[in-house]
Amino acid sequence: MLNFFHYKKEKSKDISINDIIIRIKKGDKELKECFLNDYKPFIAKVVSQITGKYIYPEESEEFSIALIAFNEAIDNFNENTNGNFLSFSKQNIKWKLINYYKKHSKDKNVYPFTYFDNDNNNDFEERYLTIESNQVYESIERKEQIVHFTKKLNDFGITFEDLLVSGPKHKDSKELLMGIANEIFSRKEIYNKLLSQKSIPVNDLLKVTSVSRRTIERNRKFIIAACLIFNEDFDFLRNRKNTSSIHKSCHIQD
Repeated sequence: MLNFFHYKKEKSKDISINDIIIRIKKGDKELKECFLNDYKPFIAKVVSQITGKYIYPEESEEFSIALIAFNEAIDNFNENTNGNFLSFSKQNIKWKLINYYKKHSKDKNVYPFTYFDNDNNNDFEERYLTIESNQVYESIERKEQIVHFTKKLNDFGITFEDLLVSGPKHKDSKELLMGIANEIFSRKEIYNKLLSQKSIPVNDLLKVTSVSRRTIERNRKFIIAACLIFNEDFDFLRNRKNTSSIHKSCHIQD
């Protein structure tokens, strides 16, 4: 029986969750069944985060909906367009639950965000969301995001080490560069050129900002990294206490 420890072993072989999903999509039904079973605690954790309450998976309609959404995420996942699987599946679960609540909002038997107020659910965290389990799945999600982010950076000839060396050291500089990145990201034509040319379209950018060419070119790698974070579903990187300190995220690789 394939279990979570198998995935840890696979990880040691540099096989990511995205790679496992690819194998499943090629028809490995046993792997899919094991993967779904192993990630039920992750699914329960996501449902709990969305509803704000603990749940009993065996008795929760929301959990059943989330499990279906997770399964659909496996079937519909495309690494090129969706990036990180766990983030993609989490978003899919969120939308499925939102649609569920909208559809049943007038049903007296459906109570969004209060349905789980039940003293009998006190042992949910012990059973499904133990500190160890929580940390394991959060660690996996962080690593998956870092792996995907690394691939995106490599497409531009950038490494995490580059960000450590060339990243801005002062708060004002970081805020300025994040502002430049946001300007690029908010202008579709410029951002699309960045993606297609794999470099910052400096001349186009100079037309809409007052920043000097020298500033842009000297901080090219950090600006590109920030743009990628704006565009992708890198929850972990985007939600760090000091998001502008992108180069600090490199330490997570260790």
